[in-house]
Amino acid sequence: MQRVLTVFQEAGFRTTLRPIMDEASLNPPTGWRGNIEPASRSAWFASYRQFLTPYLEVADKTKASTFVIGTELNSMEGDPGWDSLVASAEKTFSGEVAYDANWDNYVSGRINMPVSHLGVDAYFPVKVPDSAPVDTLVEGWNDWLDRKATGPLPNITIAEAGIGAMDGAYHAPGDFYTKRAVNPDVQATWYEAVCQVVQERRMSGVYWWSIWFDDDPNTPPDDKTQSRLDFAGRPQTEKAVKACFTSDYAGPGDAAQ
Repeated sequence: MQRVLTVFQEAGFRTTLRPIMDEASLNPPTGWRGNIEPASRSAWFASYRQFLTPYLEVADKTKASTFVIGTELNSMEGDPGWDSLVASAEKTFSGEVAYDANWDNYVSGRINMPVSHLGVDAYFPVKVPDSAPVDTLVEGWNDWLDRKATGPLPNITIAEAGIGAMDGAYHAPGDFYTKRAVNPDVQATWYEAVCQVVQERRMSGVYWWSIWFDDDPNTPPDDKTQSRLDFAGRPQTEKAVKACFTSDYAGPGDAAQ
């Protein structure tokens, strides 16, 4: 991890280190990290602190900008154990300590976490057909965000924004496992809409999900074995990602002006 972060730091990237609980290790293995209920919360926090410490040290040494102390831990949010854990993390890591909430908890109430920054894993379902234009998807996202707060959201980062390149994905963008007919237009249009929302709501940034270290962007993804959420090697989506950081975006199906 230190080697990778050093490469990114030397290349001028802004980096966030975000250890995520491996759900395959849960009992049962089909569980979700957001539903964990430790028999002893004090023991869990002690173990979690021990687990995070070397990652915090590496993040500090490589000058990472942000360290995400927890991700989608719905059932643990608001526990007083976070106070001492975050305080300890801030002594080890000199950057920004954040927490990434799941989209459902984010819109349903206050995320009670003692951190300086909040991210959202934003898989808001928008019940529209695959042919829906960007403006319709933007409206759907704003409807969700407005449940929490209207207007600019400068203190919010979209920690995960992704969707499968397949039919019907707008209805469940966080479906990591279903594999319906491949539809690159769905993914590219979604990315364009998310970028527009992030810019219009003045959010602090967006992380696109997902890309893997063994992806080859010069070849299309293997849709028989890889997740539909992979965007490396999908030209329309790659174009939308690149254009999100420019001012000449003309849409995934059009030429840049």
